Amino acid sequence: MTVIDNNTLLYPCSDLAELWSLRILVHLKGWKKLFRGSELGMPTEDILESLNIGELTSGQVDTQACLLAMKRRLLELERAKPTLPDDIKHNLSRINELIELNATEQKILVFAALYNNHPGLEEAADTLGRLTIDAIAKVLSKVLCLPKKEVQQSLSEAGLLITTGLLGRVRSNRAELMQNRLELLDGFSDVLFGDDSDVMRMLQEYFVEMPGSELTPADYAHVQPSFDIISRYVGSTSHRKHIGTNILLYGPPGTGKTEFARTLAEEHGLKLYEIGYMDNENDAMGSSRRFSAYQLSQHVLSRQGNALIVFDEIEDVFSDSDAGPAWRRRSSTSKAWINRTLENNPVPAIWITNDIDQIDPAYLRRFSCVVELDVPPRKVRERILRQYLSDIPVSDQWIARLSENAALSPAEVEMRASIVRALGDREPAENETHLGRLFENTLRARGISEPLMVSHEDSVTYRLDALNPDHDL
Repeated sequence: MTVIDNNTLLYPCSDLAELWSLRILVHLKGWKKLFRGSELGMPTEDILESLNIGELTSGQVDTQACLLAMKRRLLELERAKPTLPDDIKHNLSRINELIELNATEQKILVFAALYNNHPGLEEAADTLGRLTIDAIAKVLSKVLCLPKKEVQQSLSEAGLLITTGLLGRVRSNRAELMQNRLELLDGFSDVLFGDDSDVMRMLQEYFVEMPGSELTPADYAHVQPSFDIISRYVGSTSHRKHIGTNILLYGPPGTGKTEFARTLAEEHGLKLYEIGYMDNENDAMGSSRRFSAYQLSQHVLSRQGNALIVFDEIEDVFSDSDAGPAWRRRSSTSKAWINRTLENNPVPAIWITNDIDQIDPAYLRRFSCVVELDVPPRKVRERILRQYLSDIPVSDQWIARLSENAALSPAEVEMRASIVRALGDREPAENETHLGRLFENTLRARGISEPLMVSHEDSVTYRLDALNPDHDL
């Protein structure tokens, strides 16, 4: 019988994953399905190899010999009592400082992470077939040596693993494979098994601190009554740690909705955090994953205090369509769960959308305040332009003409200004040319073909002294 001992180099916590795999195969009789081979997602010999067990010379598996080897290897591991490596223990400790999981929740989290990273554990667990919620609790109780009641509490909708978004919400008690029962937040294995000692920095995949705003409340004079009410409300609720503060901002692109949130945070000295769009591999995050990231941010930032969360592009999350991810398809249970999330968030949140018509009215009623931001008037646009371009040499006349274009958003102005600022030109004409070209390219990419500026060169100036009337005017 051959025992391959290089597996530890390939997967994190290999001995621990091996121990849990063998408990499933031996104690829970998973070996019976294991030797059916083709019914699993990978060949039987590959599973055995990943568990460091197997005599794989002929492609045939000797059932009795392998089962005996499993029992011997399991006995060795039970005696060795493998534990987490020190670096992973450190990461788990840092995570626990932010989330405060109990010992049972921590052990289930590690199991879920290993299940998603160790092929032997994944395939061993899948030999158990489809499991109900109660069956999953029973399996984890036996494999992790935990009281079943504690496991059930940890996997309940009220448990931290679910409310923080670390594990996906289980929507029914129908039997499913374990991968659907222990759906770990994408990318969280990297946080747990990573080598970055700053866990908060590793969580930036899910939510990231935004820079302060260059705008002031005066730049929102066109919606001053609404701004004042929201500002006082957010200031009061954040100070009193009031739960369920949710502000919905909607309106066309480029109307300053994100800057509204940044300005609001700046006014009250709050740190503004934005829910992520992309993961560490620059792949777009889906709506369910973004909502899980939002749940995680609420829990982590509530312990830090002095925070405000902004969730942009929320159309997919609160859509009234039956299509889309199963986690939020229209059902009374899903809606009730999302509504509870909105009613109980400890950190004030600002939700942003371009199209309010895509949001289910059942959710709209749950927002504390709903404010429409339309294109600001020209005088406000001119003031915003002057603010962003204050340290870039351009003429007052050029800014005044540029402010006539209502299509430019504050975010676009800020970004293009940073490019020209980096070029370092000191001649206004050169900066105006650079900015004009950048703005035109941006608008063209958005499908806007109108000129950036309306030409006034052919206009005729009215001069009263040039008149020579025959009669008294």
